[in-house]
Amino acid sequence: MRVAFLLALPIAASFAAQADERCASAPVVRVGFKLDEGGHMLVAGAIAGRPAWLVVDTGGMMSLITETLVRELHLKRKPAAVAAVDAAGVAFSHHVTVPVMALGTKSLGGPHDALIMQTLGENAAAGGTLGLNVLDAYDLAIDNAAGTLALHRAGTCAPRGGTTLTMRASRAERAGLPVVDGTLDGAPARVLIDTGSTATYVDRRWAQHYFGLDARSEGVARAGHLTTPAGNAIEAWSYIFDELTIGGLTFKNLPTLVTDLPGPDVTLGQAQLQQLNLHFAFAEGRIYVSQARTR
Repeated sequence: MRVAFLLALPIAASFAAQADERCASAPVVRVGFKLDEGGHMLVAGAIAGRPAWLVVDTGGMMSLITETLVRELHLKRKPAAVAAVDAAGVAFSHHVTVPVMALGTKSLGGPHDALIMQTLGENAAAGGTLGLNVLDAYDLAIDNAAGTLALHRAGTCAPRGGTTLTMRASRAERAGLPVVDGTLDGAPARVLIDTGSTATYVDRRWAQHYFGLDARSEGVARAGHLTTPAGNAIEAWSYIFDELTIGGLTFKNLPTLVTDLPGPDVTLGQAQLQQLNLHFAFAEGRIYVSQARTR
């Protein structure tokens, strides 16, 4: 997850054929999801037994919990045990240990650590997020056409067809995140596939290095300040790139927010991902992607 913001502009994208998913067993859990007013994908779950809407966040190494729920559940605050930063590059100061988390009515076990967030954006209704410290024990399948999300036991599904994206080889280099190689307007880019981000972001330093892009460039418009989950504000500019390519996927006329981001060069968010069906096989280091069928 980067920041809470939705930039909805029409885009054109080309995709490989629809994937066919074959699984050896039923999913651990399958639930429906909805989008809030800000564009976050929300699923019903529970934090320490308390029902809550959760954002499924493939862009977050750690799960998050709101300050409000920390107080309500009387969870003990502890200094953050991991060097996690938000989109402004500012470290989260505290975390809590959640005894158990659930997706739908299915327990995902515990205990799980969660960083304390200040906000998920003014329109967000979530009480927290499910980050990779919970998710990467499973395969995660998102069917955007059906509006459902499923967790499978790792390695029990064999998606066929569509496009296969390979995560960057070094898990340490990508910090365990689903980062793939791509090109943006012909320049090489590390692309984070981030279901917790509502828009698509481009790192300002990367854009300046390859294209000389800055606040005075043609086509760049000031987009104001964005609020990060840790409660910090960062300045952003809007810009439309011609083409993003990752594997067999091409996104044309790509609206982005250019801002200062630690980590990957491009963060591909829900504004584009909701056109796709996605199967994250974290243990394999692959993402299986196909166009979301309309029903």
